[in-house]
Amino acid sequence: TGKNGNPISMARIELLNKELAMLPNTIEISGRRTRVISQNHYAQTGTDGSFRIKELNQGKTDIAVRADNYQTQILKDISIDTKDLKITLDKPMAYLLKGEVVDGEGNPIKDAEVTLAQNTDKTIITKVQTNDQGLFEFSDVLEPIAELNTRMLITQKDGFGLAGKILDTTGGETYVKFVMLPEETVTGRVVDDSGNPIEGATVGLWSFGSGNDFFNMSMFFSQWTEIAPEVKTDSEGRFVFKGLPTESNMNIRAYSDGYAVTKIVNTKTTEESYAMQMGDGMMITTGTSPESTEEIEFVLPKGVTLRGTVTYEDTGQPVKGLKLGTQSIKESAWSDGITDESGKFEMKGVAPYPCNLLAMFDDKDRRALPEWAAAAVVLNDLEPGKVKDNIKIVLVKGGIIRGKVTDAVGNPLDGIDIAFYSAARPRAGAACQVAYTSKDGTWSYRFPKGEVYVYIPSSSL
Repeated sequence: TGKNGNPISMARIELLNKELAMLPNTIEISGRRTRVISQNHYAQTGTDGSFRIKELNQGKTDIAVRADNYQTQILKDISIDTKDLKITLDKPMAYLLKGEVVDGEGNPIKDAEVTLAQNTDKTIITKVQTNDQGLFEFSDVLEPIAELNTRMLITQKDGFGLAGKILDTTGGETYVKFVMLPEETVTGRVVDDSGNPIEGATVGLWSFGSGNDFFNMSMFFSQWTEIAPEVKTDSEGRFVFKGLPTESNMNIRAYSDGYAVTKIVNTKTTEESYAMQMGDGMMITTGTSPESTEEIEFVLPKGVTLRGTVTYEDTGQPVKGLKLGTQSIKESAWSDGITDESGKFEMKGVAPYPCNLLAMFDDKDRRALPEWAAAAVVLNDLEPGKVKDNIKIVLVKGGIIRGKVTDAVGNPLDGIDIAFYSAARPRAGAACQVAYTSKDGTWSYRFPKGEVYVYIPSSSL
């Protein structure tokens, strides 16, 4: 409930100790026996504010309770047999952030560099060092932020693997403890699609995680090249990448001017692999790729340059500051760009594969009706090293589809994800668009001309 005693619907309850939701039997993925985390590690409250998480293993866990426009609350050492747990959420508030850094035996680590990155309208990067007791503190008061995944904290120290986490931004998490383990090293090479070595290519850590945590620096792309560990290739295209986290599944990315980033390679520094149930049996797997002792090879094809303009349908005027993205239809490749004052854009290093060019509208308020829509541009004839020119994207008013979501007895459901495929996000590989239901269960969204597929992801139920 809130401080006034009223129930909070659609609050998100997450068990931070995923071992409690680990299924007893493993499955085989890519020849490796893999442990499975059931979807019982999370829940959402109903209209009366109640929730239930069942079929758990014995033990205790911290529980994170999150809800829109409320301060996150972290409950400590909750036993699985706890019943009638009463949780009261307060409003977000400003806070000071402090913490400690220790090694695997609990000893304090002195002079570790701790970096706070904030990814909002204004990019902020602040660094401090731990003292003799391994303690750190940021002097600036941090204001609460409504958007998730906008603050990140990482710590680095020679001889240790990087540690990091995405921070709560509501004032519910004011003390962070990092455990740093001895560093791991990954080796490999970067070549072009003819097998020739690429000298001076950058290899950087993109994300890493274990069964309990997943830390994705790609959500902070504007700061990624400033704070993530990286290394350059030599004249033979080879690299030796140190300072990587132990007991983790890692995604590593390689890029170089004039070449396309076509994939992010997964490698492991842990013996265990995990899969996570999402909805009706769909799983996200980690740790099914090479061990850290195996050499990694990145193959980078020559990139494509896309040029074009974006205009409004009613006036023909240019659209400035609009973000664009290309998502390959078959390959896991992504590029992005933005229009200038005259509505023009130039995107370099695009993967030379069939892709959809998408208009990326600001969707921070997913309950609000978008003002514009735009059909994706399907690009099937991209050639490595060439320029694709005169691409035109037009923002339209299109049409609006409205609906309502209720439970079986007709009660409206707030905060349900409504997902769409349409001409704006073709089914052939493009990421879907999403809206949230309002308190009365209603939703609405704007689309360009064409068929629209509407569904509720099972993970939202």
